[in-house]
Order: sequence, then structure tokens, then C-alpha cells
Amino acid sequence: MLNKQRKIKFSQVKMNEIIHDSELNTQSSIWGRIIRIIIAYIIIVGLFQYIGLDIIGVKFDSLENIKNLSINQHLFLNFIGFVTTVLIVFLFRKSVDKKTIISMGFSITNISKDLLLGFCISLILLGLGTVFILLFTQSKIAFSLFNHNYFIKSFLLFVIVSLNEELFFRGYILNNLLTLGKKYKALILSSVIFALFHALNPNLSLLAFVNIFLAGLLLGSSYIFNQNLWFPISLHLFWNFLQGAVFGYAVSGQKLDAVFALHTSGENYLHGGEFGFEGSFICTVLVSLTVLTIFIFYSKNTATFRHTQLKTEKSVLNRN
Repeated sequence: MLNKQRKIKFSQVKMNEIIHDSELNTQSSIWGRIIRIIIAYIIIVGLFQYIGLDIIGVKFDSLENIKNLSINQHLFLNFIGFVTTVLIVFLFRKSVDKKTIISMGFSITNISKDLLLGFCISLILLGLGTVFILLFTQSKIAFSLFNHNYFIKSFLLFVIVSLNEELFFRGYILNNLLTLGKKYKALILSSVIFALFHALNPNLSLLAFVNIFLAGLLLGSSYIFNQNLWFPISLHLFWNFLQGAVFGYAVSGQKLDAVFALHTSGENYLHGGEFGFEGSFICTVLVSLTVLTIFIFYSKNTATFRHTQLKTEKSVLNRN
């Protein structure tokens, strides 16, 4: 009798959990929490960034002041932004989503493979892009003075930037949108939000805005299949680092010292102009092809997995 009562109580608890999860995953509740976290992010991170600018003695009265920040100032401001983002996401994940931080995509399975793959794809895309720019424009590239201290600080800066943005845009926003069950729609919507957050970047053109949207698709293209953040974190990190600290491009309108000095010439739409590689049509083509390749790869793997799963189930049924 006691066991029967325990079973009934357990069933009621499970049913309550299912009802609670379904309530959390309705379209209105998901968009509600996304809108709330975006508002919280803009207000709280913006406030702390403003305080940070005041601490380092920079007036927030012109975008030109932000463009001319030193590497140490960039590091300080981005670290403040990162810590604030982590706190906001943690609070929303635990108190609103009722889920763990790990479930956002921090599984350590195949982490080294994902990190290496992100580096390789970034190197191939930017390497090919630079070759095409040198071939089809009058641009030139030359070795610059190498400052190892600045180089290390640049790497740390882009580690912080990639962790910050991937945690927020893919880890929280895309992760929540995926619970609606339409992965491609979720990817497009999260990429639009990602692009809009970069709309105030200096020297932004329409083509650059489109390319940032495509970058959002690229960074989320694997996540919609495996919900793992390590590949997009690595891709984002090395995409920015190789652009800004190695090849000498501006990174989304922000110019840093680099190993190579890239002197661009010719039409801006081919090399990106002052916005950097992300403002070029060459970037549009290469990123679009990479997104398509990732979609095809994961779609085929998913289809193969399902086929194997069905064969296994049939085999088990035949034995029984």
C-alpha cells in the first residue's frame, strides 16, 4: 500500500514537472524572457560600460572616442561587460529558465576537436579572403612591427569578446528559441538580433550589416544541431583575432595593431574598407558557402543517425 502511494506521488510530481516545462516553453513565455534579458542586458551592461568609460577617463559623447581606445582600455571595458553578462545570464538561466548553465552548451565532449575546427575554419576563410583581395584589388600586405605584449593582450581581448557574445546570443537567445522546435527559424531570428546589436559599430555599411547577419548564421549553424558552444566560441575567437591581430583588418570597424599591415586599395565592397573584411563581398561569398557546407554536413549526419537508429529498433523488434 505504501509503495503504491509513493508511485502515485512520484507520478504527480513528474506530471507537475511536465506541465511546468510546457508552460515555460510556450511561444509567448520564450519571447517574454528573451525580451526581458535583452532589456536587462542593454540597461545593466550599458550602465557598467558607462561607469567603466568614466573610470578610464573617456567621455561618451562621440563614437570617435570609442574608436581610439587603447588595447588596455578595450580589455578593461570588455572584461566589465563580460562579468556583467555572465551574472545576467546566470540569473535568468537559474531563476527564469530553471535550467543549468551547462545545458546551454558547455559539455566538454570533443572540446579539443571543436576548438581546433573553429581555428582551422577561421584560418581558411580569412586566408582565402586575403588572397582574393590581393588578387582582385590593388591592395598590398607587408610585415609590421611585432609587439608580443600587444599580441597577447589582443588574444585575451578576443577571448573575452567571443565568450561574452556566444554566451548571450547562442547560449541563451538561440538556445531558448530552439525550444519552439523550429531550428532554422530560431537561427535566423537569433542572427537578426545579433546583427542589430552591431548596428552602431563604426563605419557600418549595408553590406557589412548583411555579413554580420551571415556571421550569426555561421556561428549558430552547428549549434542548432548539437547545442554545443565550444565550436562557435572558437570560430568567433579566431575569426576576430586573425582579422585584427594578424592580417591587419579592422574588426567590425575597430582597428588594432597587427602582425601584418594591410594597405587596401580599390572598391570598398571588395575589401571592406574601414569596416574590415566583414564589410566585403568576398566575405559574403565565403561565409555563405561555409554556412551551406555546415548545413549539408549536419543534415547528412542526422539522416544517417536516424537511419541507423531505425535499423537498430527494427532489429530489436525482430528478436522479440
